[in-house]
Amino acid sequence: NMVGSLHSLTNIAGSLANSISSLSMDEDYLDEREDITMQQVQTFGDGVKQGAKSFFLGIQQGVIGICTQPYKHAKKEGVKGLLKGTFEGLTGFVVKPFTGVLDAANKVSQGFSTANEDNVQRKQRIPRQLFGEEEAVAEYVGWEAKLGQLLS
Repeated sequence: NMVGSLHSLTNIAGSLANSISSLSMDEDYLDEREDITMQQVQTFGDGVKQGAKSFFLGIQQGVIGICTQPYKHAKKEGVKGLLKGTFEGLTGFVVKPFTGVLDAANKVSQGFSTANEDNVQRKQRIPRQLFGEEEAVAEYVGWEAKLGQLLS
């Protein structure tokens, strides 16, 4: 089942992205990422749009963080902060874009899965006939159910 496989892929990509994103150690990025990941995907177009947003957020924040993190931490803690910020910036430079790719894959596959679910016809059995004044339940017989549906 393609939809089931896609659903599994979505769950794996989402879980992996959540785990890896925490390595960025950047609370502002994590908050902004969470805002995007919490949005519901209603259509395939939503999935592509949110996926692109996640992807570009990862790239943008990875590049910006390499400059801002050392400055931010050096301002607070001096040389020790500069080293800490440099480490966070370099880590984020790798982690944030990779997380963006995983989030994008997650959102696009959610969109595809949602669009696919809308196109799948669900088989539904015609309700069985109930007999007599007490409306006793009898064994299901297809032709009786169809006849009852036509007559009602």
